[in-house]
Amino acid sequence: MPFMALVVDDSMLIRHTVCRFLEQRGFAVESASDGREALAILRKVQPDIIITDMQMPNMSGGELISELKSRAQTAKIPIVIVAGRRSGFEDILAHTDAETRHLVASFQRAVVEDLVGKTLDAARAYDVATLLVTGGVAANNELRQTFEGEAAEQGLQVFFPSRPLSTDNAAMIAAAAFPRFQAGDFAAMDFSAEAGLRLR
Repeated sequence: MPFMALVVDDSMLIRHTVCRFLEQRGFAVESASDGREALAILRKVQPDIIITDMQMPNMSGGELISELKSRAQTAKIPIVIVAGRRSGFEDILAHTDAETRHLVASFQRAVVEDLVGKTLDAARAYDVATLLVTGGVAANNELRQTFEGEAAEQGLQVFFPSRPLSTDNAAMIAAAAFPRFQAGDFAAMDFSAEAGLRLR
């Protein structure tokens, strides 16, 4: 029977990426968009590992971890935190044991190697000369350094937005919206949140 992972993140893109990464390595995967949803899933399944974001609506990663550690049936489940520097991650990490810190570092290294490797493979396949890495993942220091080093070895230019623009795909949203803003093309006040704008 495969190991089971529970992935908790309010970003659909991050959830999908982490779930695919784990499934490709033989894990059975459940996912939740916040801490409350994760607790509901935990009433039905007992995962071998939980991977959680810290900043989420309804119940944050910190609140979820506190709740898990207070329950006998979930207190010993290993937890991997996927978070940015401003999310309280470093405060939590400071109180973890060495084994947990090694697990976090190993997980980050595996994800970085996977993302960089697949991106550079695609760049070679499509004869790409320049890469732009955006989204929340672009704020990760190890990812930036690895991308810059390996892309330089292949003669590729790689660019990152500033860190304030590297959260929850803000850079991509801004890049799509700014030309419309400049053109005075504004949505009506009753505009829905469902994606529908065409990019030109």
